[in-house]
Amino acid sequence: MNNMFMGILFTIVFAVCLLFGVIARKYNTGHYDEMQELIRGKAYKYTCYSVLIFLAAHLYYDLILADAFFHVAASVVCITAIALGLSVFGLYSIFKGAYLYVNQKSNTMGAIFSGIALVNLITFALESGDVGNVVENNVMTFKSCYSQLFLGVVFALYAIAFIITSIRDKKEAGGLKNEES
Repeated sequence: MNNMFMGILFTIVFAVCLLFGVIARKYNTGHYDEMQELIRGKAYKYTCYSVLIFLAAHLYYDLILADAFFHVAASVVCITAIALGLSVFGLYSIFKGAYLYVNQKSNTMGAIFSGIALVNLITFALESGDVGNVVENNVMTFKSCYSQLFLGVVFALYAIAFIITSIRDKKEAGGLKNEES
């Protein structure tokens, strides 16, 4: 019953996000310049390579070492691959200045990502007390609250990247003012 509820909830949340995405796309006035598009292309390439390397490493682990240690459930592999891909793409794009549209404020996005990370990490902390063992019957699994941990970590990385780039940009702007004087 709980799995059915989670499936229905996921479907509803996915449909709402898709609907808002379609509506937002209609009113979107931002754009990426050519350099940002090139950087985002590299970010996609690095994301693809990192996920492929992760999946190949998991395959070799599963074939060679899993019997000695423990097997990893497909759900753990999937959520880890997704989190890895999002992290690589987002961090590379943020540090290279290609994550946001031209003239979009990074401070606002950093605050939003910090809030999302905080909510997910607090949710994980509150629900993790009754999760139980991660390895059951020699298979590494996780209960639903561990997805909050993965999301919290990804969004925390994004927020930290925005803070670092904001500090870097302020230092560069300060350096330009000193050179002009």
